[in-house]
Amino acid sequence: MRLPSGLAGMRVGSGLVPQGHLTSQLGVKQTPPGEESLVTHMVDRDRVASNLLDQVVAIEPDHFEGRLSLLPSSFDAFLLDSQLGSIRGPREASLQRALAPLEEHFDVIVIDAPPNLGLAMDAGLYYGHRRKNEPVGASGVLIPVEAEDSSADAYAMLDSQIRTVSLDYEVDIDRLGLVVNKFDKRKGYVATHSLNEWQSLGTPPVVSVVPDLKEQREAVHVKQPLLMYAPTSTQAQRMREIRRRLA
Repeated sequence: MRLPSGLAGMRVGSGLVPQGHLTSQLGVKQTPPGEESLVTHMVDRDRVASNLLDQVVAIEPDHFEGRLSLLPSSFDAFLLDSQLGSIRGPREASLQRALAPLEEHFDVIVIDAPPNLGLAMDAGLYYGHRRKNEPVGASGVLIPVEAEDSSADAYAMLDSQIRTVSLDYEVDIDRLGLVVNKFDKRKGYVATHSLNEWQSLGTPPVVSVVPDLKEQREAVHVKQPLLMYAPTSTQAQRMREIRRRLA
């Protein structure tokens, strides 16, 4: 997540996830292989000379007043790690370089990072580092977790990667917090104990606990943003809570 100065209230989401869940849920088609996308701007700056801003899609402008936009994911993201491994120059800065032209147009840029710990994740983490003269918490990493043991193991590996990127490139990457997602206390001791463990960490703090309810699954099914499909639902309220905590 990066929060540069720009037009008040504007948001853009950008996906590095090849499965394109965010893009699909918002009712936008993924960019076909070989066409201009965030991936092509990351890996081939000599070939791509046009403005990435042209690829940004406004999401339900009548509902969100033009304040929510999306840079669609691309099927080419399946090969992003291997492509980053072969590019010239600093791989970790590829995402920062690609998104630089967008920063003046938006208040907040959110990166939907891939579910693996490869080079694309390195680029996403590096993009979220704290820039010169930027206050603590203006940029950083918001980490979704679940109330189960396997999620704790995955978090430990991600935390190690964040430390490695910070040390290797001599940057500060702020951990903005944890979001405990799909929480269901009916799962019993494992879920409740795991939630207590997340909350006892202290740093990074748990900024919200999002329950596992039907509204989010229904929103995915009808390809609408949750805040549009079920704006008064508990899950939507927790999303607003996350925004308040990070503001």
